[in-house]
Amino acid sequence: MAADLKACSGCAKAKRKCDRQTPACQRCRDRGFNCTYPPPKPSHFVLLEPPTSPLADIIPVDLTVYSPRRDGAWSSVPWFLSPETWRIDRFPVQLTTAPCNNVLKRHIRSTQAWLEQWVSTGSNPFIHAHLYLTRFPSCVQIAYTTLSAYINRTEANTETILRIVEDRTNELLLMNGVAFDDLEQESSTSSGHLEILDHLARVHALFVYQTISLFDGDIRSRHLAEPRCNLLNRWVTQMVDCASHSLSQLSFAFSPLDLIPSTIPAPFGPNTVTENLWHSWILSESVRRTWLTATGTYAVFHALQQGWTLCPGGIMFTNSQGVWQAETASAWQKLCSQGDVMFMQRFDAERLFSDASPSDVDEFGKRMLEITFGLKKVESWKE
Repeated sequence: MAADLKACSGCAKAKRKCDRQTPACQRCRDRGFNCTYPPPKPSHFVLLEPPTSPLADIIPVDLTVYSPRRDGAWSSVPWFLSPETWRIDRFPVQLTTAPCNNVLKRHIRSTQAWLEQWVSTGSNPFIHAHLYLTRFPSCVQIAYTTLSAYINRTEANTETILRIVEDRTNELLLMNGVAFDDLEQESSTSSGHLEILDHLARVHALFVYQTISLFDGDIRSRHLAEPRCNLLNRWVTQMVDCASHSLSQLSFAFSPLDLIPSTIPAPFGPNTVTENLWHSWILSESVRRTWLTATGTYAVFHALQQGWTLCPGGIMFTNSQGVWQAETASAWQKLCSQGDVMFMQRFDAERLFSDASPSDVDEFGKRMLEITFGLKKVESWKE
């Protein structure tokens, strides 16, 4: 019995006792009913989300005409929001020679270290420091606390922690209309109503659980996680589709200004063009880096498991050192205006070996270079 689930909708309506079994209670199974459960409430120790602002309070953001140029002026085309920047270049060819195991395992260790960094500092190379500051969806709060418990596990409580990971994963699937016994079946309304930040949150949550389960070494955890890999790929695809449509059409379900707390001073006054652009870039760049991290990690797992993998493809992202780490809109704008931010497709980044020095490229960019072109080439470039 899932002790933290309420009675299913059918039993509650009929005022009958529910055994709360998943994916369907015994009463519904006996009667051939469709058994659904209400979403579970977060635990008492989880921070609750702030109430959603009424539509009348949402600040419309017009990003149609502003983009930084090297001369410090603004051009008419946003360099990170145009539709073509969301194109995913796919290479559905089996790689007969996958990267060596050392590179693959190094990538997994880096990903695990990035998740630990998120717990300890509140950010990492694919989860921006300002992304969840003022709106922290409950599903990713729960994943964050579960990840923290896992990182601090002991030999004595590891089995318990892994059981918690399993239960939290099942709750996440349930909240998103995914059937436990058929992961290909998903409620048609489960993603259609989600905002971009909610897409990011559920992907981050599932990615946390998958990374733990696939690479912990526990046989049961891996067995349960493997069928969910396709679900994660489906969710990241839906995330990019939502971002591409919403951001390219300049249609926001919430103000990008909500991404940072009001205590941070706005150097050019509230709701400036620079502020709007920075917060929009944070959102779009987080989507891009999350897509690359999630799809790349699954490809690495498949390569380690099978000895080959399908290339997941690439999407444009920012490589330039310091842009991701900028703490204010003015600092971000200054970096963007000073020169090339190296916003490019993953497979076009080979030119960085000749056009840029290692100090010009940030940590995420270097990791993409390693997994794409090989550790040997990157190490030679660093010398």
